[in-house]
Amino acid sequence: MIIRIATAFFAIAFITACSSGQKERVQLATGIDSVSYAIGADIGANFSARSSMM
Repeated sequence: MIIRIATAFFAIAFITACSSGQKERVQLATGIDSVSYAIGADIGANFSARSSMM
């Protein structure tokens, strides 16, 4: 039970820390920048979807 509460706490803390919003467009100079941004955006969307399920 403690592990579940701690995991939920850290997930919420992570999501709120990262949800300040994108204020400006990101300049993606290389293909690696594009892939890295896409992976990060997907991970962020998954965190948001999972947090809404809790």
